[in-house]
Amino acid sequence: MHKALAKEQRKTEERKARALAEQKRKQELFEEHKQKLQKEIDDHNLKLEEQKRETGREIERLRKERETLGFLAMGKKKEIDQKILSRKKQLSDSGAKIDLLRSQLRNLKP
Repeated sequence: MHKALAKEQRKTEERKARALAEQKRKQELFEEHKQKLQKEIDDHNLKLEEQKRETGREIERLRKERETLGFLAMGKKKEIDQKILSRKKQLSDSGAKIDLLRSQLRNLKP
């Protein structure tokens, strides 16, 4: 009878140990995923800052180019306006990607 009780206790302890190991593994995977997301966010932030600087310089250059155009160059002015809008949209899209990643990080559950 004593052996049966000891055997049952051993099985219970083994189950608890397996469950604890599994929980620890899941927590490690969670932390790893969380760190990957944070790194991706940081990388995107760096790229976005550089993109903002480049876009600002390009938009300023395009605006100056547009100002030098005469009254009859409406087609060229529209083309420049489209380039400016396109660059602003690219910045907006990059910012939206970062927001999406931040949201995923906030909502991440172990």
